[in-house]
Amino acid sequence: MIYSKQLSMILCAVLIIALFGWYAIVPMQGSLTQQSQSDPVFPDDQDMQAAYNKAQDQLDYFLELAADPPRETQGFAIKARIEENQREEFFWLYPFENTAAGFAGRINDDPTVLLKTFKGDIVEFDRKDIVDWTFDDTRLNVMHGNFTGCVELTRQAPENAKQFQEFFGLDCTKLGELR
Repeated sequence: MIYSKQLSMILCAVLIIALFGWYAIVPMQGSLTQQSQSDPVFPDDQDMQAAYNKAQDQLDYFLELAADPPRETQGFAIKARIEENQREEFFWLYPFENTAAGFAGRINDDPTVLLKTFKGDIVEFDRKDIVDWTFDDTRLNVMHGNFTGCVELTRQAPENAKQFQEFFGLDCTKLGELR
């Protein structure tokens, strides 16, 4: 069986979980409050907050590309915070779409905190819940975005981070735009 780059994207999320443990899935837990754009999403982690800010700053660009993908791109996915009964968890969602109420996407991870949400479920979320995004440039074999993944790579053994970056073509020095 030949695996496509899109399947690699899905497996990427699973690999991040395996390499980086629970923190990759559940960077924050506890009681939920109403979130405003100025409130930090990752209040106890400045690096993850900076990654979220970077993803939010470039979200319009990403959504425009995803709406009309260039031929050399694929695997457009969003990482979003999903809430359920005073609990929250972060998931990679692929595929996803704009809806009248915001966004909807298919969960590609096995939940560990949410009790009524399962891998494969279609969930709805708002723009403010998007904490990251990614897509692949097949022409250059480069993964764009995945800013939270880049933060996680800095927290791993250098050889593991290098192997992950080489396998997925993730270049954490770039801003995520097609050039």
